[in-house]
Amino acid sequence: MGPKQGDNGPMQIHLDLIVAFLAVMETGGVNAAARRLGLSRSVVSKRIMDLEAALGVGLFVRSTVQMTPTEAAQEYYARTAFLVQELEDAANDVRPDASGLSGTLRLAAPLSLSISHLRDVYVAFAGQHPDLHLAIDLDDRVVDLAGGGYDVAIRVGRLPDSSLKARRLADSRRVLCGAPSYLEQHGEPQALEELIQHRTIGYANTPTSQMWRFASANPDGPEQTVRVLPGFVSNNGETMRAAAIAGMGLVVLPEFLVNDALRDGQLRAVLADTQPLADGVYVVYPPGRGKSRKVRAFIDHLVEAFTGGPPWAID
Repeated sequence: MGPKQGDNGPMQIHLDLIVAFLAVMETGGVNAAARRLGLSRSVVSKRIMDLEAALGVGLFVRSTVQMTPTEAAQEYYARTAFLVQELEDAANDVRPDASGLSGTLRLAAPLSLSISHLRDVYVAFAGQHPDLHLAIDLDDRVVDLAGGGYDVAIRVGRLPDSSLKARRLADSRRVLCGAPSYLEQHGEPQALEELIQHRTIGYANTPTSQMWRFASANPDGPEQTVRVLPGFVSNNGETMRAAAIAGMGLVVLPEFLVNDALRDGQLRAVLADTQPLADGVYVVYPPGRGKSRKVRAFIDHLVEAFTGGPPWAID
């Protein structure tokens, strides 16, 4: 059903047009969108053109090989994806036979933590809810939940003030460490002030990679900030760990990334009495998504998985 001219206003945009648009955005093309929706390619194409006519703006730049979303399409997707998802969730939640979860749950999660410790958690949740499609996007960068159409995210760090709702799952201690080969060649620092004299490894996903923050030795004292000059920078924790093991410098990394290397002697903690400021592991979600049964169920599943403390804690 295409757009219709209202009696006293502009064209009405029917939901099936928006659903077709979302499917094209999320699958990357008309053919894949048609397969997802169980429609013909011509029907999906017609709905996209009807939506463009109703909006009065082009949503895609078309070529013989692909459809590239315009800036207007990106903005429209960010504003409509959650609305349609809310409608689908409401329908699923009120059906008399809605005993299980269905629809799609879109999760954004950090790559390093997911690969090292949370893969089995995701798989177990999916296995418990076979009618639910779990779509997981792994990226160590902080993504825009609303703009990306995500229902929920897992984040490691110190959360900035935002409109997102958050639940803390666990502490994430960080460790200052280096390879024995590096420490033997360059010496082990005895005070924070000496770190500026050492080669260091930085994290590219934070603008403060040159500023390392440490807790005060005095419980009531202020935190301490030390400036370093990283000679090796990466946006991936595993790569930073590999560089440290290879003796390329000192590094501050989450405990979940270095615990095995510390146990095996590939890395050695330094300045053990002065701890880097700890991060937290959080599950975050937009305010409206907390009412969704599938989001609540996933959060409960994560909380249970972290009961008793994080699985990577060093004894």
